[in-house]
Amino acid sequence: MYSYNIKKINLREIRSDFIEFFPYILKDKSFEKIIKEYQYIAYAENKLGKVVSCVLFKEYLEFPKVWQLGRISTNKKYFKKGIASYLLLKIIDFIKNKKGVKILVYVSEENKVAQSFYLKNKFKKEAKIDKMKLGREPLFIFTREVF
Repeated sequence: MYSYNIKKINLREIRSDFIEFFPYILKDKSFEKIIKEYQYIAYAENKLGKVVSCVLFKEYLEFPKVWQLGRISTNKKYFKKGIASYLLLKIIDFIKNKKGVKILVYVSEENKVAQSFYLKNKFKKEAKIDKMKLGREPLFIFTREVF
């Protein structure tokens, strides 16, 4: 019913095929820099080829074998269908093949839906960060071993 893909980041494709999930890059060029820091994009398409869910991710250069996920985004019409969970499993398989051992993701303290999603998908809440460089709200670090 859905196809799942992982490929290298291409900013031109993000501006066209994934703009629904990253509309802010057209408004604020500083987000282009953040997006370029990621190496890969994983996404799910429906049978008509429309992207319905996606996430950016990368290997941490400071900690080889540790990978970081960006925010998993899913079109609201496709919520609660298991698409994001299956996309996460595809990413985990990809990371295992790259000899990765752990995934981490930053989640806003206010985003209870995302926190629940990661806990349901075998992540552990590891730490809380009160202030990040960008001055956003407090964040939690969730991690999951992949081996």
